[in-house]
Amino acid sequence: MSTNTPWFIRARLKTRQLMLLTAICDEGNIHRAAEVLSMSQPAASKLLKDLEDMLGVSLFERQ
Repeated sequence: MSTNTPWFIRARLKTRQLMLLTAICDEGNIHRAAEVLSMSQPAASKLLKDLEDMLGVSLFERQ
């Protein structure tokens, strides 16, 4: 891909990752976000970790 390609396309972000990120912001925590998206909390955590690993940053403060 050329350097003019947007970073989010080069990173190959998945729609499900973006939906999870939005749901976490809307719901306030990953557990409720997982429920809204009809996925298990462990699956949501893995999806979030994969996204953070791909981007090289932590997206949320863990408590």
